[in-house]
Amino acid sequence: MSEAANGSKVPADDCGLDVPEGAPVRPVVRFDVPEAADSADSQRIRAVTTLLRGWVWETDAEHRFTYMSDSVATFAGRAPEWHYGKTRHDLGNTNTTPEEQALQQAQLDRREPFGPFDLSREQDGQRIWMRTLGLPHQDSNGAFRGYSGIAFDVTAELEARERELAAQERLRGNLDLLAATVRHFPGAISVFDCEQRLVLANPLYHSMLNIPEGLFPLGSHCEDILRHCCNSGVFPSAVHAEVLSSHQRIRGSSELQRFERALGDGRRIEVRGAMLPDGGFIKSYTDITERVERRLLAATERAKSEFMAALSDEIQDHLRQTLGILRHLSGNGLTAEQGQLVSAVRESAKALLSNIDMINAIASLNVPVTHDKDRRKDRAASP
Repeated sequence: MSEAANGSKVPADDCGLDVPEGAPVRPVVRFDVPEAADSADSQRIRAVTTLLRGWVWETDAEHRFTYMSDSVATFAGRAPEWHYGKTRHDLGNTNTTPEEQALQQAQLDRREPFGPFDLSREQDGQRIWMRTLGLPHQDSNGAFRGYSGIAFDVTAELEARERELAAQERLRGNLDLLAATVRHFPGAISVFDCEQRLVLANPLYHSMLNIPEGLFPLGSHCEDILRHCCNSGVFPSAVHAEVLSSHQRIRGSSELQRFERALGDGRRIEVRGAMLPDGGFIKSYTDITERVERRLLAATERAKSEFMAALSDEIQDHLRQTLGILRHLSGNGLTAEQGQLVSAVRESAKALLSNIDMINAIASLNVPVTHDKDRRKDRAASP
């Protein structure tokens, strides 16, 4: 005899298992009771339930549990007897969603096969998840006698699924952040996967390379886009081979690659490319036309300044030589008229030399001069 859920004593059934008062008593195959412990069927069922981390169960016509295999204690943390006389609701089991709960109850009311359904229960401060399914049984007269089925622990599986969903959500957030970054990137940018297919690009990418909207949607191959740019004149024909080879260098190197390209319309762009950890790659394109023009202008100004500095050095050399000759002539018995003429020429040469020094000084304030200043100082110190 044992106590039922309401505290009353009930007899054991024909297999020696105590059941609640009013529960149907009928000959059934029990898998974990001693009398069946050595049967081949019992061993097979025990092996299967162990592999599934599960247990076998039976209920009566009132959906109260009348049998649990011993493995329930291992995987659900409660002895078989703890479940007897209780319904799933009494056990605190709840479905994952109200819709599933309503569907399962409707199937039970219609006495149909049900499942698999996922149920959860708070137990010893932890939430455990179970998956269950069952089949209805009738007696020899066709009267409904209850359900038998199997349940198994899926806590690890569902927790892993929750972690995966959380990781996917974080990934979606990161992708949204990346997409926003790409959209607001000051230059053109494109991202390709390990199969060289376009996965992300901002509007400036299409406009900078004169790619008509919608011509190359996401999933388009990178080499198809490059061929279009070559054939449509975006890249001059003289650099087609170089464009394709630089693309291969980006894909074949783990280092950041940088190139400058002249476009067919006269603009110049800087292309930077790098491989991604998954085998894809990213490219950025920046219009550097104004930067190149400023660079060329600065180089021209620098060259002009250096030329003028060298020319002034040469002129100063000749003027100093002339001053030396005039100084020598002035002491060699010239007539008064000749002396005046020599003196006037010397003063003009000195004035010209002073003006050239002043021009060089002003020029040096704007453009750095790379010629030998020490040599000029030595000359300036000579008489």
